[in-house]
Amino acid sequence: MFFMKELLLLVPIILLVPLVSAQLQVSHPNLNITSYQTGLVQLPGTASVYPVNVTNTGDVRLDKVFLTLSFLPSSWYEIGDSKSLDVGETATFNFTIKLPQDSSGSLDLDLAAHGIRGFGEVTSTAVKLKLVTSNPTTTSVGPTTIPQSTPTAPSEDYFSKNANYIAIFLVLVIIFSLAVLFTS
Repeated sequence: MFFMKELLLLVPIILLVPLVSAQLQVSHPNLNITSYQTGLVQLPGTASVYPVNVTNTGDVRLDKVFLTLSFLPSSWYEIGDSKSLDVGETATFNFTIKLPQDSSGSLDLDLAAHGIRGFGEVTSTAVKLKLVTSNPTTTSVGPTTIPQSTPTAPSEDYFSKNANYIAIFLVLVIIFSLAVLFTS
């Protein structure tokens, strides 16, 4: 019986050590799209490559950083491979838009950079682009690269967001364990 009470006290403590150590190692992953083309002007039936600079502005290495493009049919574009980014590192990513011959008009697009560390997405940031399909009979000004500094709120991990709840849970587990140990 005495061994059972010791075991009841020891198990919660063993389970709490990883939670407490994770709480003490809070990280703040963050990405920023620092340079991209806001206006994409392209002729129907052509393919164009557009560069995008992404910077790891957080305080941890991101194992996989990649781009996504929204509001454009998936057969109309290709996005380059993912890359790892160390803290403060900037990498250039490319995406290619391949317009069909019969395309016309303009589209508002969302370009997002996503960063993964470990087993899940930890941060992302997005910017707006405008794709204009130009008519070959008219002249237009080509795309202009405008360096951007997109303000993004620091991303927080699960433990940072729930630190108060975790602390309350830990205290309750310890109180319960002590109560079980000393009630005999």
